[in-house]
Parts: sequence; C-alpha cells; structure tokens
Amino acid sequence: MSYFWKAYMFFFAVPFPMILYYSINYNSEIRGDGTNPWLALTYLLISLVLWTIVLYKLYQRWIALTLQTKSNIESLLRDGVLKDGEIVDVKTLKPVAKDVETLEVSVRFENFSGTKVLQTIPINDSKPQQNRYEAGKRIKLRIDKTLKSRPVFIPDGVQVELRKSQMFLSIIGWLLALGLVIAYYIFSYQLESRGTGWRFLIFWHPLLLCPLILLLSFLGLDALLGQLSGLPKDVLRLIFYGKQATARILSAKQTGTYINEQPQVRFELDFKDERGRTHRVSLKKIVSLLEVSITQQQTVDIFYLEEDPQTIAFSKDLND
Repeated sequence: MSYFWKAYMFFFAVPFPMILYYSINYNSEIRGDGTNPWLALTYLLISLVLWTIVLYKLYQRWIALTLQTKSNIESLLRDGVLKDGEIVDVKTLKPVAKDVETLEVSVRFENFSGTKVLQTIPINDSKPQQNRYEAGKRIKLRIDKTLKSRPVFIPDGVQVELRKSQMFLSIIGWLLALGLVIAYYIFSYQLESRGTGWRFLIFWHPLLLCPLILLLSFLGLDALLGQLSGLPKDVLRLIFYGKQATARILSAKQTGTYINEQPQVRFELDFKDERGRTHRVSLKKIVSLLEVSITQQQTVDIFYLEEDPQTIAFSKDLND
C-alpha cells in the first residue's frame, strides 16, 4: 500500500472522527444527562477490546513481521525452488545504511507454468563494487512453491540480518502508540467525565470510532484497492502459476466510479486458452488518465489460471 493511501486511511480513521466529535457532539447540552451507566460500561469494554486488537495488529506489522520475515528468508534459502532469471533494469534508491546501495532490481524469469514474468526485488547491496546487479546479467532466485512465505521469492545466496536501529525505532513507535492511546483515555476522562464516570461515552466517541475504523481499514482497504486496480485475490498465483494469452476487448465502459479523477472501467473480454477453448470474462479496474487509450485497443495481453480461467489480470498490472 502506498504512503498516500496510508495517510488517507489514517486521516479518516483518527483526526477526522475527532474533528467531528469535538466540533458537534461535545457540548453537555447535546449530551443531556449522559449515557446509561451500563451502556457506558459496555462502550468502554468494547473500546478497550478494539484498541487492544489495533495495538496487537500494529505489533504484528511493526515488530513481529520483521522477525518472521528473517525466519522466512532463511527457510526460503534452504527449501525454495531455484530459478534462473535475467536482470532487465536496475534503479538506485536512497541508501538505508552507509556503504550499502539500495536497489530496485527488475528480473524476468519463467514461472512454474513456463510463462515469462517480470518482477521487482528490493535489494540492499553490501558489495556494490562487485557490480553483481546490472542489466543483462543472470541471477539465481529462490521461490516458495506454496506461495505462503513472505517474501515469496528472493535472490539466491542473499544474506539477511536485522537492522537494530530499525527494530529499535519500531519498538519505540509501538510504545509511543500505546502511550498515546492510554493518554487519550486519561485526557477524555478528565475533560468529559464531570463527576459522572464514563457516562460521556457514546457510540461515535473517538475512543470507539477510531479503533473501529482502523480495524475496518486494516481488513478492507487492501481488498478494495485490489478490486479497483483489477487484481484478483489470487494475484500471487497468477504471477507464479498463470499462463499468458491475448484477449479481445469486446467492450470497455466506465462504471461511474472515480478515484482521484481516474475512471473505473469495466472490460468485457474473450480469449482462447492453450487448449483452444474460448472463455468470456469481465474485469473492472481503475485506468490512469495517461493509459485511457487502452479502452480503444482491440486486444490486450492477460494472465489467466488454467484451473480457473475466470481469474485473470492484465499482464501489465502483474509485471511491476
């Protein structure tokens, strides 16, 4: 998920509910005598449960995932399927440490169905003087055939180590989030209780609404962005097991949905699989204004799953 969508999600999950609450519902005249005591305690319990889940998920993403990724890479180096690939492009990014080059390496290789795919690997090169990652050179990859590991594929022989500074910042960040949540409970109680305990709590109080929106965002935003981009749930399976075909564009019509003024388009396609069988499929995706000419094309390259030909994606969307 891009930084834009993360910031977008955070604004509507935390600052926006607070702005609405304190500008509209804070006055005691609006609240009357407050919430029923038992209902207020129920709201408090729900709030505590929601914030506990949010903090647990943040712990998983910021701390546990880093430790698990290191373990996954070590396992992948031992048990991953070895594949040969060709470096197509290399971009140099801002370095993450001294004497280390941070690269974005685009590699073309055959997936498990024998189809050429293009994927990008982030690499921190600790030996840039060896020029191991240059366009045109060959590279060995280790791929998890089950597609359950994260990451799914890595360069063979890569060395992995935890960056202590990053782990330290992640722990500090999580503790800061925990402290802010506790501080907000104290702040709200001192500001709003007015001798009535937790009876100021209502359903749309930020103590309930913020964690609820955050959880819904965790669960739903990635799926929503996947639908808008035209990528199916089985996108990894499409990349590593999918087959390529050229589909005819039967129609391309806007659905009326826009994201940042970019239209969502519904494509009606048909294509023949490698056995000569014809399949008719539909796909909805957000089309960039710079790529809107695709709606005028006669054909488009796609990936499909042999066992489920209705699961497709545009080749261009997978080759990133």
